[in-house]
Amino acid sequence: LTAEWTRRRDSLARSLGGQVAYQATIQFNLGAGELSVVSVPGEFTKAARDLRNLEHGKVFLYPGEQMANGVIVEKEAVSRLLLTSLQAHDQSILFVIRQTPEEYRRSQQPPDKPMMKEVSAFPDSRPVSYWEDIDTHLAVETSRSTAETAGILSFFVQELKQDGWLIPGDAPGPSSSVLMGLKGLQVCCVSIRSNAGGERFITVLHKTLGKK
Repeated sequence: LTAEWTRRRDSLARSLGGQVAYQATIQFNLGAGELSVVSVPGEFTKAARDLRNLEHGKVFLYPGEQMANGVIVEKEAVSRLLLTSLQAHDQSILFVIRQTPEEYRRSQQPPDKPMMKEVSAFPDSRPVSYWEDIDTHLAVETSRSTAETAGILSFFVQELKQDGWLIPGDAPGPSSSVLMGLKGLQVCCVSIRSNAGGERFITVLHKTLGKK
């Protein structure tokens, strides 16, 4: 991170009444960037309004949802902003990914094939996004499919077990949408959500513990 951007980011966090909780060098799709995570106390609506005012209306709110995002384009860098609510804790989290214009362009398109090496992708699913924390080897891949949630979970249970993973507790039930797996120091989490169009968004998180 440049000193100028660090000062600006820290100033933004203070203006929102929050603080920088985490920063890392990441890969986002095919482009590299710097991720900053800002913890913002208080109600989401106030945080979103304050952020929108600070960035001169360049942050867009989603009516009825606890999420807002925007893209700030400057001559030497592009910043993606995503504000999301943690309702249970009465606070919000602001994710900022800062990239050069070239790296931003590389990140614009989803990957043309699955990028996560440690966990197999669901067959015929279409990649949506991939990001990896280069420093801690934490990777998150999202894909989309029209298959049913139960069938998707069944696939991952079988794949993980065949590859030596332990599935803690009972196998996921018919109403489940989350699966956890353990393999030595590796942790895997599969989460599935549906949209109004009947698609399933499959998010796979992989982390090797002890790598910081």
